[in-house]
Amino acid sequence: MWLHNLLENLHHEAPTLEYMQKLRAIALATPAKQETAIGVGSTSPWKSCDSPPNNPRDVRLVTHAGQYMEAHYLTGGHCIEDHPPVEAGWYHWTGTYYDQVPNPAKWMDIPR
Repeated sequence: MWLHNLLENLHHEAPTLEYMQKLRAIALATPAKQETAIGVGSTSPWKSCDSPPNNPRDVRLVTHAGQYMEAHYLTGGHCIEDHPPVEAGWYHWTGTYYDQVPNPAKWMDIPR
């Protein structure tokens, strides 16, 4: 539950040293401990990145390195007609272009 609270505060205040240490601990933990910390498998809203959303939408994503971002799953192929095809995977908007997310771990819908 503490991680959920950290995520909720992510957009409201600057990260503290304690916040960064907790994220680092999760990133360095074994996958089972990461799932326990993030809450996957319980009533948590987090889902494995191996199971992307069925309909295209932006979601909140965390990488295995503990980086949080808004991301979008692309099924691959020609997403834009006059651009080269892209491979299937998770992408995030850099402000200029979509970049593939390295080592995505978990995703959840963005609370509205």
